[in-house]
Amino acid sequence: MPKRSKTVDELVDAVLGKRAETMSARERAAAVRAFVEAGTGAVRLRQARTPHQAARLVARARETVADGRMRLAETSTHEHPAILVGPRWRQYQQALEAHRETLDGFPGVVGYGIGRRRRGGVEVDEPCVVVLVERKLEEGALRRRRRLALPRELPLPDGGTVPVDVRETGVLRPFVAPGATLGRSGTSGRGTLGAFATDLETGDPVALTAMHVVSKIREYPGSPPSTEQVLFSSPCDGEPGAARLGRLLMGTRTGVDAAKISVDPPAIPSRMIPDLGPVRGWRPVDADADQGTLVAMYGGQSGRVLFGRIELPLGMVPGLGLGPSIVVDIPAVDGDSGAALVDQQNLVLGLLVGGNTLKVFSPIRDVLKRLSCDILP
Repeated sequence: MPKRSKTVDELVDAVLGKRAETMSARERAAAVRAFVEAGTGAVRLRQARTPHQAARLVARARETVADGRMRLAETSTHEHPAILVGPRWRQYQQALEAHRETLDGFPGVVGYGIGRRRRGGVEVDEPCVVVLVERKLEEGALRRRRRLALPRELPLPDGGTVPVDVRETGVLRPFVAPGATLGRSGTSGRGTLGAFATDLETGDPVALTAMHVVSKIREYPGSPPSTEQVLFSSPCDGEPGAARLGRLLMGTRTGVDAAKISVDPPAIPSRMIPDLGPVRGWRPVDADADQGTLVAMYGGQSGRVLFGRIELPLGMVPGLGLGPSIVVDIPAVDGDSGAALVDQQNLVLGLLVGGNTLKVFSPIRDVLKRLSCDILP
């Protein structure tokens, strides 16, 4: 007598285990529907015979992935791991954790993790421990430098091994980006890194911010030129990842409030503004067309994107020692000074100087001219 197939309810019980015992009738009905839909999708996948049928299955699969990601977000809390490791990858994670000190002992190793092997630059479906090195060397070069080759496999704590894939990445360096906090090294003062530009005198990258973040002095270098080395960190001293950015090259609080700072190795400048995308260049403000224009900025102290509108495309604020300025209704706070104001095309319009209920920005064209630099598109 043929064996009778299980009902859908029995199959759901088998999949959910003890979780099924605590589910409400509504939750159980939803689980049954999901089970049936998944099974139907699998059958349709096997029976697809035309490109149109296969394309519809691809579209449905994308919807399922999107729903799964939203469900992942809904079910996650601060108590859950930041990175989820499923059963397929756990042995690779175990091997990695067991041999971290060994891998750290190899010269030139800059990192490691779990991923898929690459063959000829193409990723293949072969899980492995990936070891990142500054530079891959042939066996002869390793011998000449009296270095051991990295292992091809790592043993597991309970027996067996997992494969190792070695990849060349160069030296991994900290990136600094517009919107990051910025402050004078060794002090608690802080502002915001507005944007990166190119120094027209040297061709080197420089960071732009407000001069009053840098110092109370009005001009740097002054007359006579100051010999003091004014050094900066980004993020600020005391914050996670704090690292030296560079030294003050030039600054002014006359007409505009702006300063340029060198970007010293190992820092690498990035054009990306968090949650806004890359800076695409700059433009002047138009007194007619930009009245009421929607604008945005990322404040280092605020720690988020702020949105606002231009109230006065051409404003004058003598009390701040400024020339023509941009006055904006935007909820910036102390510590956001120096942030770059951008339009909806991510073109820089100005740098935040100060204000109260309304905020004042030095026009970027005047900043770039005074500091002899440019933000290239």
